[in-house]
Amino acid sequence: MAKSSRRKPKLETWLHATQTPVFVLTANRKIAFFNSGCEQLTGWSAEDVIGQICEYASDPEEHELAALTNKLCPPPEVFTGEHVDVPAYIVHRDGRSIARILHFYPLNDDGRVRSVLAIMTPLDVLAPPTKVSASGRLHAELAALRLSLRQQYDIKSLVGDGEPMSRVLDQIQIARQSELGLLLIGEKGVGKEHIARVIHYGSEIGTRSFVPLECAKSPAWELQQTLNRLFESVEDEAAVASAILPGTVYLCDVENLPRDLQALLIERLKQVQRRNTSPLRLIAGTTTELSAAVDDGRLRSDLYYLLTPLQIEVPSLRRRIDEIPLLAQHFLEENNRGHDQQIGGLDDEVLRQFQEHNWPGNIDELAAVVNESWAACDNTLIRAEHLPFRFRTGQDAQTVGPPIAPATVPLEEYLAKVEREQIEFALQQSKQNKTKAAKQLGLTRPKLYRRMESLGIDDAEESGAQGSA
Repeated sequence: MAKSSRRKPKLETWLHATQTPVFVLTANRKIAFFNSGCEQLTGWSAEDVIGQICEYASDPEEHELAALTNKLCPPPEVFTGEHVDVPAYIVHRDGRSIARILHFYPLNDDGRVRSVLAIMTPLDVLAPPTKVSASGRLHAELAALRLSLRQQYDIKSLVGDGEPMSRVLDQIQIARQSELGLLLIGEKGVGKEHIARVIHYGSEIGTRSFVPLECAKSPAWELQQTLNRLFESVEDEAAVASAILPGTVYLCDVENLPRDLQALLIERLKQVQRRNTSPLRLIAGTTTELSAAVDDGRLRSDLYYLLTPLQIEVPSLRRRIDEIPLLAQHFLEENNRGHDQQIGGLDDEVLRQFQEHNWPGNIDELAAVVNESWAACDNTLIRAEHLPFRFRTGQDAQTVGPPIAPATVPLEEYLAKVEREQIEFALQQSKQNKTKAAKQLGLTRPKLYRRMESLGIDDAEESGAQGSA
C-alpha cells in the first residue's frame, strides 16, 4: 500500500516533537513555527505565539505575550546573513525568568534571508557563547538590568545601576510610601518629571491623575485657571471619576511660581486638609538652591517647608558616564517599537564619543541624539556618520585645544570685582532705577543698597539730585 502523500517529513515531525525549543521567524520578524519544546519552556502555546511580530526591544513586563516575543527577536544583523548567538532571560507566562542562549541561523534563498531558524539552549556561564556581537551583549545587559529593576524596585521605565542612581532608586522607594511633600533637585534634562511620575504611579494614589505645571513657561493666568480647576475637582470628588481626580501636582521650576499663586496654592491646600478630603500631594522640581529663592523673596517660606520634608538629588549625566551605553541602547530600542526598521545597537566609536561628550542637556539631550541618529540610520548599527550635525559640531567645540589657565588672583578681590561689574551694569541698564536693577540681579532693593554701600558704589540718583539742587 502506497504511503500517504500527506505524511509529514521526518524532520518536520521531529522538530514538532523534540523537547529542544525550536522556532522559526519570517523575514519580517513574524513567528511562523513554535514547537512543543518552546511551549514547555515558556508556558505559551503555539496558537498564542504563531503570527506575532517580534521587535528588537527590551521589555520587562511580565505575564504579557510581548515580554516573550520581543525576547525571541533576532538582532538585525541576522537578517543580513550573520549567524549570531544571544544570551537572554526568557520570560515564562507565570513571570519566571529562564536563562537561555538563542542561536539564530539565517536561512538563505537566492542570496536573500527568507527566514531564521532559532534554537534555545541552556546558558552555560562557564562557557559563554562566542558569536555574540558587542551590541548583542549590550542588548542582553539592558534586558537583564530592566528585569532586575522590575523585580527589586517594581520600576519599568528607569535605567540605571551606578552608585548615584542606586541611591535615587532607594529614595524613590521611600517616597512612594509617603504622601509628604517632595523636592527633586537637578540640572535641566536629568529626568526630574519622569521620576516624579514613577513615584506617583507607584504610590497608593497612583490610580489618580498626575498634574504637571510649568511654573516658568506657563503664563500666570493659565496657572491660576489650572489650580482653580484642580482644587474644584478635589473638593467635589464625588462627581469626578477616580482616574481624573488629581493625586499629585508637579511644580516644575517651582521658584518661578508667582507669589500670589503660591499663596493661593497654600490656602486651597489648607481647605482640603480641613475638609479631610482625598489627599493631594505636592512634588516640585528645581535646578537651583531653593533656600536662596526664599532669601531673595521669590519663594514663600511656608511653601518651601511644605515641599522639602523629602528631597532627592537627581545626578547629571556627567556623573553617570558608565551608564551611557545602556541608556543609549534603551532609547534606541524604544525607537524600534512599532516600526519595520529595527536597529541592533551603536557602533563602538559612537559609544566612545557619547562617553566623552559633556552632555549639557543631560538625559533629554542623549535621547534626542539617539532618536535623530536612529531616524538617519540605514544600517543595523548606528555609526558616527548617522549622528546629527549639531552633536558632531558640539563634539568639535569641546575638543578645540586645552583651555588657557587663568592667572590666580585673591578670591575676595575677584568676587568683589565681578559683583561690582554686575551691579553697575544692572544700574546702567535700568537707568539707575534701583527697583528694576534689584529685580534683574535677583535681589531685594534693601539688599542691593547694602551691597552698593559695601562695595563703595555711588548712588547716582542721589548725587545727581544734589548737584542740581
